[in-house]
Amino acid sequence: MESGVFTFPKCHNILAKFRPDMLFLQKENPIKLELPENAIYKKLYREFPELRKDPVDLNSLEAPLAKQFALKHLVLTAEIASNSPRTRHILRNNNYEDVAYERLKEEFMPRIVELRNQQQQSASIKQIQENEEEHLKLALTHLADQQKKV
Repeated sequence: MESGVFTFPKCHNILAKFRPDMLFLQKENPIKLELPENAIYKKLYREFPELRKDPVDLNSLEAPLAKQFALKHLVLTAEIASNSPRTRHILRNNNYEDVAYERLKEEFMPRIVELRNQQQQSASIKQIQENEEEHLKLALTHLADQQKKV
């Protein structure tokens, strides 16, 4: 560490902002870190609640759809704020509040619709399985009643 070849990860900087004694004294009201993407998640989940149920593939390095949306939103917002030549046309054409959100919503809408369809199909499969389970239970109780009579 002292040679400068290796450095601490940037996430350790957050620990340097708070004194350890201050962290231990706040057991009743712990310090809550607000990440910039939390507001985006809240807005996205309010508009598209099905994104909460997006399955995560643990064998893949691909992030869930909501996380991809939030990260792209942060990048696009930063580019718009810096008024880069690549995003200058967005500010000229659109005058509403969250340009990046609306732009990404259009981009991600086909994937969100696909996710909705998958969830509706799985919901119908669950309904079929529940119906089959009810019929099996009825058949088993009927069979048990017949065996008691014999």
